[in-house]
Amino acid sequence: MSGHFAIRMPQAPAALRVHRPAAAAGAALRPVQWLEGLEQEAERRRERHVALQALVQQIGVTLQAVPRQVQDAVQEVAAIATELGLAVAREVVGAALERGLVDPLPIVERCLHAAVQGMDGARLRVLLSPEDLSDVLAGIEASPELREHARGVDFAADPRLPRGTVRAETGAGRWVYDPREVLERISAEVRRESHA
Repeated sequence: MSGHFAIRMPQAPAALRVHRPAAAAGAALRPVQWLEGLEQEAERRRERHVALQALVQQIGVTLQAVPRQVQDAVQEVAAIATELGLAVAREVVGAALERGLVDPLPIVERCLHAAVQGMDGARLRVLLSPEDLSDVLAGIEASPELREHARGVDFAADPRLPRGTVRAETGAGRWVYDPREVLERISAEVRRESHA
């Protein structure tokens, strides 16, 4: 033995033989280099496989978070849309009140019916904005039933009350109907329901 030993490669069948490309100088690859090349290629494949598995895992985690992110975004858009709708409602109600398009007579009528039933001799006073008083009194005068309920009721203008507001006072207490406050209570309920 000369200190060298040879690795004997088994002969592959003709159909499975690896064709070795010729080197630039025309020399064939040695079997050790060929095996090292296979090991390096296997290592690269393992590294790519590990990197691909990590990427697939990251994509899975990201995809699991997508429904929650979409739900959060939808809730945020819904909250913005709700607030926008409520702001529009406030503007519409405010404009209608300022133009005198909201008739407080039905509220006064309910107030008269409720006060007459539970009055027990106390005098009823109904206060309205100066802009609404004459229209309400004309509406009462036009209805025989309302005229009967309004007998003995003191109607007065209160310049501190905005249009559409009705304030009723008796010895037993005070009741105020302000469409703006009603809208704010409805708005609070809508907000509460939209967050539920």
